[in-house]
Amino acid sequence: MEYWIWLSRLKGVGPVIQKRLLERFCNPESVFNADRCSLLKVEGIGESTADNIVSSKNLDDSMRILDKLYKIDGRVLTINDELYPKGAASMIYSPLVLYYKGDIKSNLDGIGIVGSRRCSQYGKRVALQAGQWFGKYGYAVISGMAKGIDGYAHTGCLKASGYTIAFLGTGIDICYPKEHIGLMKRIIENGAVVSEYPPGTNGRPEFFPRRNYHISSWSKKLLVVEASEKSGALITADIAKRQGCDVFAAPSQIYTKTGFGTNMLIKNGAKLYTGPKFISDSDKKISSEQLKKKIGTEEKKDITEIERKILDIIGDSKLVVNEISKLVEINQVELLQHLAELELKGFLNCISGRYECA
Repeated sequence: MEYWIWLSRLKGVGPVIQKRLLERFCNPESVFNADRCSLLKVEGIGESTADNIVSSKNLDDSMRILDKLYKIDGRVLTINDELYPKGAASMIYSPLVLYYKGDIKSNLDGIGIVGSRRCSQYGKRVALQAGQWFGKYGYAVISGMAKGIDGYAHTGCLKASGYTIAFLGTGIDICYPKEHIGLMKRIIENGAVVSEYPPGTNGRPEFFPRRNYHISSWSKKLLVVEASEKSGALITADIAKRQGCDVFAAPSQIYTKTGFGTNMLIKNGAKLYTGPKFISDSDKKISSEQLKKKIGTEEKKDITEIERKILDIIGDSKLVVNEISKLVEINQVELLQHLAELELKGFLNCISGRYECA
């Protein structure tokens, strides 16, 4: 493993050249042992780069990193590992090495959720609902553990006992922001925190666009909940689009700063997000019978008797509030509280004022 780390950290040699070296020499140890003449035969390597590689043949730094990882129970994921998603591994700028704590699942069905740090109550609700719904139905919720939308997406997923991954712009032993230390521990217990930077690396502005790159490359679909005109979420969306990832955006009010970016995404071709089921319909459809089975068995504890009654009455219909109120026989004020809770739990969607089972 020390040779992988050595190759990934060669100064002046990025992922593109690193991969060419692997193609030429088959493995990192052979790159380490290659002479100057052999290195010069690799496309993109000139005399100065070859000299740099030869003069960097020292494994002390790699061994120090491995020692730090051992002390914090961290691990190394290399690009040829079967746990490294094939889609991400095939992308030209994906790193050879990632560091992580927790567990990486094979065959991830990842959905990235990103958005503003200073989100509105609306954005919070959308992120929590989406994270919880996707976590409940077996998707990996992927985000960046930042304040705001990222944190709520992870939290929603964890609430549903789902699997979530947080990509960091720091080493995996550093919590940023500090107030998310509890969230970070829960993510490690129910998923993984991942970074391309070794333990002990503090966050720097230039590291966070790389974090956004990983959120996108590990996700099959990306949901942008709220984003201002110039934000990291829009950078992630742009990367996702170039990577061929489907981008969804939640519509926002036209008078909010955090809504400008998402509305522009929709205008420029992003798919309109109207609820978590809308994203999953194309590849993991949940039938009403499956939903009823879930409600009646392992998720029974998640809803109250009145909430179950509301779901039974709505059934396969699409009803407005006053219709539901008459059928359930409770006033609309109380009903709206139950409807909001069921939406948050992922059992209901509200489209154009009509409620339907998710």
